[in-house]
Amino acid sequence: MFQPRQLNYRSRLINQTLESAYKISSLYLFLGSLLLLIPPFVLPRNTTTLKVLQLALTGSGIVLSGVSLSHALRISKLEPLVRAEEQQEEEDYQHQLAVTRYYQETQRERVMEAMLEQSSDPTESLQPAAPNTVTLPPINHPLAAIGQALIEALLHYNLPCDWVEGHRGPTTQRLVLKPVVNAQVKVKVADLKNRERDLQIALGLSQPPLIQALTQGVAFDLNLSEQERQFCPLENYISYRVLSDEEPVRMAMGVDLYGQLVEIELANPNTCHVLGGGATGSGKSEAQKAMLASLILRYPPERVQVFLIDVKRVTFAKQEFDALPWLWHPVCRDTDSALDLLENLDAEQQKRYERFESLGANDLEDYNRKVKPQLRLPRIVCFIDEIQYLTKEKEVKGQFEALVEGLGALARAAGIHLVLFTQYPKADVVSTKIKVNMGVRLGLRLQSAKVGAVILDVEEWGKLCTGLLGKGDLIFSDGGTMLRLQSLYVRSINELLPSPLRGI
Repeated sequence: MFQPRQLNYRSRLINQTLESAYKISSLYLFLGSLLLLIPPFVLPRNTTTLKVLQLALTGSGIVLSGVSLSHALRISKLEPLVRAEEQQEEEDYQHQLAVTRYYQETQRERVMEAMLEQSSDPTESLQPAAPNTVTLPPINHPLAAIGQALIEALLHYNLPCDWVEGHRGPTTQRLVLKPVVNAQVKVKVADLKNRERDLQIALGLSQPPLIQALTQGVAFDLNLSEQERQFCPLENYISYRVLSDEEPVRMAMGVDLYGQLVEIELANPNTCHVLGGGATGSGKSEAQKAMLASLILRYPPERVQVFLIDVKRVTFAKQEFDALPWLWHPVCRDTDSALDLLENLDAEQQKRYERFESLGANDLEDYNRKVKPQLRLPRIVCFIDEIQYLTKEKEVKGQFEALVEGLGALARAAGIHLVLFTQYPKADVVSTKIKVNMGVRLGLRLQSAKVGAVILDVEEWGKLCTGLLGKGDLIFSDGGTMLRLQSLYVRSINELLPSPLRGI
């Protein structure tokens, strides 16, 4: 057992005592000698008191000097031994400290080895009723090693599961297992989730696995390291290509675990508006740029226009975005004018509905089919980065919430869509009025499950946000589906556009 460090102060105490005795004896000798040197005409030599004082001081000084000299000689012999003893104690302490650190660093490996040794024969660690014929991953599968280690670790806790499938995505490895349920064993998802920390140690993970129930089984998401993770450049998935008018307007959300691009259709009532939140470094600015780029690279300004509000003045830089021909209005970077512009957007919605009514059209697509090409109306996608600045003051917050609530409820059919993002997804920032009509939710890395649940509306999904890697790693939800995506990365939108269409 490692003991706290104890130092030997014996030699220091002795030396301090002898030093004090030496000073006192020197003082006595000095006073005695001083009295002996006093001239006779100052004090008579036959004074009894003077003689007694002289003898007392001189004698005391001589005795103390002798004692000091004796102890000094003794200490001079003991000092090398004391120093050697203290040096040995210091070496022993450093050795014990190194052993303790080594034990802490290798504890995880020893636990892993012990569990694998115990689970080499599953019947030794399981109850007799538990089956020992679980399905392991194919030996040639890329994730066979980690999949087998996970299954054996679960067997150690009497939680047999069969292998279903495994995939390696940009940021994580997903292992899907089927819990064994029969007359002898019934493995529940809750039992698996209770072993998150144990599995982290057994598999040597930097974070606990993210465990969630799927239709085909239970998914174990194991985060890749910073060196192993992959980013998804937008140009690998989307290039500049004008789509036909028959193609629906889609906006890219990111790449899933299977390497497939996930997009939402803006005309769909369930995916017409987006609400996202993420802490600093989570990649929310890059995610917004990627969404915007996925629109302007494929749809001309006649079909899609964008309305940008960037109060933080970080996401939509002036030199890159102000001259884009897709802008419905110059980029707004002023909190005071943001509400006025949102009111203009609400007025545009009302005008469009009046036009629809005059032609008997139900929505934007129906209206555009009934009018000449030159009279067709474009879709307007409004990006607002950092809604927290619009909810600070009570009066401004009330106006902003009313506008967002109205646009969220009615603007979809008029071809107007909202994309709202915040760094502070707290309940007082993202109120019910704001998020009630936001069909798509994006949860990037967050500090707590509580604020994650504000964005995703599901506490379990909110917890997943705390384990994300940042830099575009996100949880996507459209109400019924939850996916883990890696947002696309855009270095510069202008580099992806032809020269005549660039913002600069």
